[in-house]
Amino acid sequence: MSSIATNWVPMPKFLESLLLAWAPLWLIIGIAFTGPLSDKLGRKRMFYLTMSLYALGAVGITFAYEYYLILLFLAMLLFAAGGEMNTIMVMNHEIMPNRHRSKTMFFEINFINFGGLLLAAVALSSAYASVSFQRLMIGATAIVILLVLAYARLKIPESIRWLEEKGDIEGAEREVKKYFKEGEEVKVEEIKKDKKLPSIPLRLAVSTIMAGANTIGFGLMTYVAGPYFFPQLTATIILVASIAEFAAGLGISPFADRISRS
Repeated sequence: MSSIATNWVPMPKFLESLLLAWAPLWLIIGIAFTGPLSDKLGRKRMFYLTMSLYALGAVGITFAYEYYLILLFLAMLLFAAGGEMNTIMVMNHEIMPNRHRSKTMFFEINFINFGGLLLAAVALSSAYASVSFQRLMIGATAIVILLVLAYARLKIPESIRWLEEKGDIEGAEREVKKYFKEGEEVKVEEIKKDKKLPSIPLRLAVSTIMAGANTIGFGLMTYVAGPYFFPQLTATIILVASIAEFAAGLGISPFADRISRS
């Protein structure tokens, strides 16, 4: 959305650069803060917070006619999106059997690329229309996505480990009976018994570097450098890059559990 919104209000180049870097910055902030918040509030309560922010951001950006308002509502949207990414990844690790965990994670994360593809298609379809029509299209798309997310999130279980940590054993057992076959959840920790893992600081450092490389590589080229130097081709650049990345994700996802990470 940042890339598309650069044509909505007049701005000098240095403010355009800030706008383009704004979205990934708030995505990172959302991921960093909603993790600890979810540990305090639980997944379901965190959902209500992130979805409320998402709704405010989606409606607000449609009517944002000042530069600072675009920044404000984009920050809300991307902070909420960071929280959603945490929910998806944690839920996947908690409820998916080992034999399916990697490919389901690949498929789920790949739909981020589908989101970029969808947004670019909407932007491209309205590229030669008025800015007001572009705003309406973006806002309508965001609201539809919000409704789909709300329905999906209401169907997901509360974190079983979080319930156990809070002492709600009965609640944890209800979630287990609702989403697992008998004995299935026992398999989650089996893989770790005879396997010595690297230290947590090392794993965190490697994960952070890999995530940063992805943002700096794909994100910088697609969402920052491309729109900055070729502003008239913004929607096309995002669409082509998202199609390529989504296709690559679809190609490798079914085999993710059979292929080594390295």
